[in-house]
Amino acid sequence: MPAYQPSMHRRAYSGLAGSARRGDDRSGQATVELALALPVVALCLLSLVQVAFLGLQRVLVVHAAREGARIAATGASPDRVEARVRGAASLDADRFSVETVTVGELVTVTVTYQSTTEVPVVGRMISAPDFVESFTMRLEAPERGTSVGG
Repeated sequence: MPAYQPSMHRRAYSGLAGSARRGDDRSGQATVELALALPVVALCLLSLVQVAFLGLQRVLVVHAAREGARIAATGASPDRVEARVRGAASLDADRFSVETVTVGELVTVTVTYQSTTEVPVVGRMISAPDFVESFTMRLEAPERGTSVGG
């Protein structure tokens, strides 16, 4: 049986330290690749968050328009419809415009919301869209003894 030789043992397990000492050019390749890819990945994630915020704003505008049409169908005044629309969505009330149009037995409520892009860096790159939603409902006959718009 051959005798144990420490020099052979060290050479077999020298690994990266040995190649770095010999001047191997790939020793920092992973660090450079991470430094180049990380800003792109961060930008993609921030863009995804911004799109999710815009999607949430759109859903809230749809909900507000539906709520406005529902209350308008009961015969409520346009002021009450606008107040209900502004209260239905948890968005900035100053960015809403509400229009109520009644034609015959149909009432249409149109809600326009000027959205915002709030995510840092990405928000400046994406223009803020205006969301416009309209809902039309048939006017309901008020029941006797009840107040309209309440």
